[in-house]
Amino acid sequence: MRRRLEAHGFSDDEVRRAIGTALEAGLLDDRAFARLWVVDRVEHRPLARSAVARELREKGVPPAIAESALAEAYPPELERKLIWRLARERLHRLAGIEPEARERRTIGYLTRRGFSFSEVRGIVAQEIRSQERREEATDE
Repeated sequence: MRRRLEAHGFSDDEVRRAIGTALEAGLLDDRAFARLWVVDRVEHRPLARSAVARELREKGVPPAIAESALAEAYPPELERKLIWRLARERLHRLAGIEPEARERRTIGYLTRRGFSFSEVRGIVAQEIRSQERREEATDE
């Protein structure tokens, strides 16, 4: 908040008073902010855990508070589940295009969100095989 107020040209005294008032009113709470940020990223705009941690650092959240919020709302095992879900959704959305392009675009989509290339590649390949088996089963 300090950086934003200073960037808008407020004096040091004005910034101190505004922050003091906000703290007294309970409007500045790094823990609540970090927790809400992580939950939003997991549920609505998924990113890799490391990318969410980077965003929290960029927002000025202290490392201990960021790690606590991540541990609570984005445990490491959840990341793999997110990759599976997003891969399934993306592959389904791209069902009408050439298989190689579909795979390439899905991998790109997930790696741009910070997920590990090696893990993404394996999950996408498995999901493609799974979808192909389901399609073959429905054709019979």
